[in-house]
Amino acid sequence: IDAEHASIARATTQAVSASNLLENLYGVLEFNSKGELEIIDEAMLRSEGIDYLAREAALNTDKDVKESAQYIIREAGLLLGITPASNHDFYMAKKEGKWPKTTAGTFNLRAGVYQEARLLMRVVKENDIGAFGFELARSETRYTGQRPGEYVAMGIAAAIREGYEGSLFFIGDHYQVNKDKYFA
Repeated sequence: IDAEHASIARATTQAVSASNLLENLYGVLEFNSKGELEIIDEAMLRSEGIDYLAREAALNTDKDVKESAQYIIREAGLLLGITPASNHDFYMAKKEGKWPKTTAGTFNLRAGVYQEARLLMRVVKENDIGAFGFELARSETRYTGQRPGEYVAMGIAAAIREGYEGSLFFIGDHYQVNKDKYFA
């Protein structure tokens, strides 16, 4: 597949396998001989490529394709300086008085998460907003059908698309460990 035809494939074709997903990203991303992701065309990744990956990560019905797209998004994000993070250290520092008069807004995005997260990334960049997070409540996974891996991938994909760099807080709300299941 040449780069021109790969562009058409990304725009119109849903992947039928994980290898097909990579074929559709020809000239944009590839795995090297060590199994590490490499970005070949960053501009194409930040436009058509990430739109395609986000669509596959959220909507593809094949579990392997969906999870592969989510993995590629996370790895590409790391290569582009986007780090998924916990807000634990932020709140511990706040507790010690290191961040007085500071708050970190969290956003529960439920539908059209990729598009909503893109808008949020633009606002964050335009207004030089500091700490913020994406929050997914356990109950939301049931009625939205969205798993944490997909939610994180959508946040990172939006950051890639909008040129955001830095830490992204991802918060799970109302998740508890079932003691009996844990010990079993």
